[in-house]
Amino acid sequence: MKWFHRFLTALLWLIPWAACLSQSRVSGTITNLKAEAVNFASVIAFKEGKVVNAVTADDNGKYQITIAAEAPFELLYKGLGYEEHKLVFQTACDSTVNVQLSPSQNKIKEVVILGKKPLIERKVDRYVFNIENSLAVSNTDAFEAVTMTPGVFSSNGSINIIGKGVTRVMLNDRLLTLAGDELRDFLKALPSNDIASIEVITTPPAKYDAEGNSGLINIKLKTVSLNSFSGSASGRLAQAAYTSGNGSTSLNMNQGKWTVSSSLSGNYGSIKPIEKLQFVTYETTRNDYAQRREYNKSVTARLAADYKLRPGRVLGVELLSTLSSPDKVQKRELHTWNINEQVISAQSSSLRNATDGAFLAANLHYNLALDTLGRKALVNLDYFGNTLTSNTFINSIRSDGGNNLPSYSTLSINTDRDINTYSAKVDVEYPVRFAALSWGAKAAYTTVKSYLGRASIGTEEPPISSVKDEFDYQENIQALYFNADKKISKQLQVQGGLRLERTDITGQSRQGRSTDLQYLKLFPSVHAAYKINDLQSWSFNYGRRISRPYYRLLNPFRWYDSPYSYESGNPHLLPTLSHNLELAYTHSESLIFSVDYLRSSNSMKEITTIDSEGLQATIPLNYYNVRTYGINITYIYNKLKWFESTNMINGYHYAILSNLEFTDSRLKQVGFYASSQNTIVLNNKMGMKLNVLFTYNSPYLDGVYKVQGFSNLNLALQTLILKKKVTARVGVSDIFRSQRNKYVANYNNVTLLSNNYYDRRAATVSLQYRFGNKKIRGTNNTGSNSAEIDRL
Repeated sequence: MKWFHRFLTALLWLIPWAACLSQSRVSGTITNLKAEAVNFASVIAFKEGKVVNAVTADDNGKYQITIAAEAPFELLYKGLGYEEHKLVFQTACDSTVNVQLSPSQNKIKEVVILGKKPLIERKVDRYVFNIENSLAVSNTDAFEAVTMTPGVFSSNGSINIIGKGVTRVMLNDRLLTLAGDELRDFLKALPSNDIASIEVITTPPAKYDAEGNSGLINIKLKTVSLNSFSGSASGRLAQAAYTSGNGSTSLNMNQGKWTVSSSLSGNYGSIKPIEKLQFVTYETTRNDYAQRREYNKSVTARLAADYKLRPGRVLGVELLSTLSSPDKVQKRELHTWNINEQVISAQSSSLRNATDGAFLAANLHYNLALDTLGRKALVNLDYFGNTLTSNTFINSIRSDGGNNLPSYSTLSINTDRDINTYSAKVDVEYPVRFAALSWGAKAAYTTVKSYLGRASIGTEEPPISSVKDEFDYQENIQALYFNADKKISKQLQVQGGLRLERTDITGQSRQGRSTDLQYLKLFPSVHAAYKINDLQSWSFNYGRRISRPYYRLLNPFRWYDSPYSYESGNPHLLPTLSHNLELAYTHSESLIFSVDYLRSSNSMKEITTIDSEGLQATIPLNYYNVRTYGINITYIYNKLKWFESTNMINGYHYAILSNLEFTDSRLKQVGFYASSQNTIVLNNKMGMKLNVLFTYNSPYLDGVYKVQGFSNLNLALQTLILKKKVTARVGVSDIFRSQRNKYVANYNNVTLLSNNYYDRRAATVSLQYRFGNKKIRGTNNTGSNSAEIDRL
């Protein structure tokens, strides 16, 4: 690695900068009299007796502090168990200062640090939900944790940010290559106890891929404490329509140069979704009723390891793998009446689906410190692989309502899909006197190979031909970005970035359907934060974003769930582009007020139609533009030791501009979302707490679909047992079974009504046992990967 270090150092030092301005940067190492590093010492900068900045040294005693003040100024060095040390600087220049601290004359036997982060933290470009402090999501899974995050909800298995629509999900800053049911199944296999926080990034900066029109949700896993060994084991049982359960165990170690984190979890259970769909025309009424049993059988393993080659150089690897079998069993009834309420046709079908899936994410990263001023380079190599094999059998019987004998048919469908994504990314962080600069490059290559085999037999051939098809898809994305972060004054900080992405896409089906698309796009982003005083601040964010179609939406194959109903992809889909603006005001981290605006073009959504033969088809189209205005208020009350309440309300005006001739050209909706999460401490010594979570979503628009409002009430009780080593929890979610998905749409002379329920109400019992050394103060694990890989 020496040649790489020298190359980067030589390249970066070609940039000349002025020597001494009114802003100084001081760095160095803090040691004791034995030349041993003083871990986590504090460095505090004073100007005329007032604190202007403060930092904490890392586990090697290294520190870097920026002083936005003219000389002279003072630096105070403080370490636990050491005498304080003060230095006075008469000139404002960048400098390296190594300090030795003398042992304190007052011996300290033990220090216990108590405190917790607020449930919600507001930052310049995001808000952070610290789920470690949330009783509602303790001992659940990542999917439940995300959908219980304030401002986020689930609709038809997808994850939505209120007022913005379906969003993309990242794990430790890495964009997951999963969507829909596969994303849900993966998140359900990840225990919530492994999660430290969930970040809702409404306007991501240039560092992140431009992918994701509606912002990003970033799941941050817990880090490993310094010089420690710890672990946990947990189990959970839930009773909804059926019983389900999961168990997980984790082991974490930080010793010497090694940091290792591992976990293993398993899920087994099922839910009972019920879907009701009605099509009403001038002449007919068609009722479609489906009841399924969806199985969640999965095993997930994670291993992450970092090794410190030498000070400032870390080599690491991270592996994440999931094996799943999300099988389905379904009963479906389809009846059609004429205007005289006479049965035209009646069809009953049964479906059995056996699916085996495997997901593998592998990351190799190298972090290189270029100097002691915080300049560093990060290299990430990633591989994402996803395979899926599905076998579906559908038996159906159909009658025409007359005296004719019923017809029988059997449909067999086999599908295989193999997705591979390879990516490489280099990020450079290069703070200089003028600003904190960063830049980087990324290349990602994805291949998708899909196979379809379909055959049918019966007394009457349904409108399905026996067919075989293959679809090969390749995608190349190259990107460059530059970002600058400048603290103009003590009060004002600005950040600006520009990202350039080139995309090349080719796809070919055996049936002759193909796609060929190339485009080059610029994505600017601007962030600004103005601190009025220690309690009040303003922030402004702007960003241009893109949303490329999921790979499955580009696949032209037909996926049947009955002989007369299918879903199909569209290889001619175009990406959606959007502009996002947000202005936010924060008061003492307890009140957050913001206004936002979203404008997108070429938005895509699936449309369901019925042809002249009665075949029901659901196909995605680019058919509308979106205009959204929103107002958001978050208030946190934590003045009492025994009570904490987090409340959020979001009001919005949503407008759809459709370009389909058979839909309304313009739809409008005014609505709001509200949530209140309250924690009551019943017995502090026993750790007994009661959590009450209530959410309400008023009617809203999803494309041309008008979704009815819904509410949700969850209760949970938690306590500590067995010398506080075990956390016991009982809870009930969706108590009144009110979180339903109802919508209506009018287009093509058809009124479509839907009433779906996805088995949300459940009673849960869970236990978590923790072990290991918990007294040693922790530090962040540097092994998380910053690369983001695109869609599945």
